[in-house]
Amino acid sequence: MVLSQSRIGRITYVGANKTFEKVRADVAVEAKGKVATPGLINCHTHVPMTLFRGMAEDQPLDTWLKKTTWPLEAKLTSNDVYNGALLGCLEMIKNGTTCFGDLYVHEDAAAQAVKDIGLRAVLAEGIIEAGNKNRGEKMLRRGLSFAERYNGSAEGRIHTMLGPHASYSCGSELLVKIKEKALQLGIGVHTHIAESRDMSKDLEKEYKTSEVEYLDRIGFLNDRVLAAHCIDLSTKDMQILSKCGVNAAHVPVANMKLGLNVARIKELVDLGVNVGLGTDGPASNNSLDMFETFENCGSSSETCLS
Repeated sequence: MVLSQSRIGRITYVGANKTFEKVRADVAVEAKGKVATPGLINCHTHVPMTLFRGMAEDQPLDTWLKKTTWPLEAKLTSNDVYNGALLGCLEMIKNGTTCFGDLYVHEDAAAQAVKDIGLRAVLAEGIIEAGNKNRGEKMLRRGLSFAERYNGSAEGRIHTMLGPHASYSCGSELLVKIKEKALQLGIGVHTHIAESRDMSKDLEKEYKTSEVEYLDRIGFLNDRVLAAHCIDLSTKDMQILSKCGVNAAHVPVANMKLGLNVARIKELVDLGVNVGLGTDGPASNNSLDMFETFENCGSSSETCLS
């Protein structure tokens, strides 16, 4: 089998050698014994966290975030993020991933890594308020600047989103403002939803409702939202996500590694929710391998890819 490609980056022929002579192409690859497939898409990750792989093992999410991960991230430089992202991109190329959705800090450095290595990506600068409105506003301004500067960059290979970390780390006013800014810019919002009941219990106690119901009440949810995890959901929550057109990123390996429970993916899909697959960051998964992610989807594997 021969696979040929033109200068504009399109595959022009896949087939037997004997008919290849009639095809005009700039590059030909002898692919005998191989399989040609579309590139895989990693819907949710934090690629620069290749630098933290193995640093925070066997910790509950609250400890993993607040005691280990966030203090480490506060010390990262743009150069650190560039090198971590470049390493992650190399790892994804080796396992067939050609596009990924990323949410992290110093995301301009990650964008440079994507530009240099040739992948496609949808990138979001992380926004965390954590009880400090000034910090939230500052990070939103940084996120907006990043989104406007890099959307459509790298010859169209990079697109951007806004990246509020979660409802428990961003207040309602900030979340609503992020939603409105995203609509104005015509871009999406990448966030974590229903990742852990322990992490959202204070919010649920204050508002007397589930995290999803709260987000629906403040008008945050729409079809531009990419929601990672979506584990701790009631049937009503899933119906709300479906009604609002929210897109879910299922990350089974990271969910199990952190002991977060099993997402009800088949029920989400049956309700019409658009579900994709992701690895999460290399620190909460130890891998960026999408084939491993697919293998760990269980009975929902075919549904996720349909």
